[in-house]
Parts: sequence; structure tokens; C-alpha cells
Amino acid sequence: MLITSPATLLLAAVLASPTLWTAFVTQQVSYTDAALRYLFCVPAAAVMLWLLRTVVRSFGPSHPERRGTDKAPPPEESPAPTA
Repeated sequence: MLITSPATLLLAAVLASPTLWTAFVTQQVSYTDAALRYLFCVPAAAVMLWLLRTVVRSFGPSHPERRGTDKAPPPEESPAPTA
């Protein structure tokens, strides 16, 4: 779980974007409050991405494990030699 990965920092910025907008554009919130909310969002985003990576880790061809209920694959036939 990398806290400083670009995906984590981007997700934290998206989560804190309403406060960042209010602080930097409309100036209705102090910069300190916006920075603190962003800093609170960074570990939350890291945990969210870690959970997502944990869930989807077993998807795809890199993990060809079979369940106990799966049937054995048919034996591969070697190609017949051509004359």
C-alpha cells in the first residue's frame, strides 16, 4: 500500500475537491482547513485503493489456480505429422 502513489494522491484530491475548491476559488474556507481535509483523505484513499487491489488481485490470467470442484482439463492432443 503506497501512500505516495499518484493514484492515491489523485483519489485524495478528488475526495477533497469540494473543500479545495471552496478554499482556493471561492475563499470561504481557510487554506489550513482544506489542507487538513486533503491530508485526512490521503490515508483513506490509500486504504480504499488497497481494498480494491486486494479484491481484483485474483482476476485475470495471472492466477490460473483451479477450485476443487473444477473438472480436469482434457488432455492436449499432439498435432499429427504431415507428410
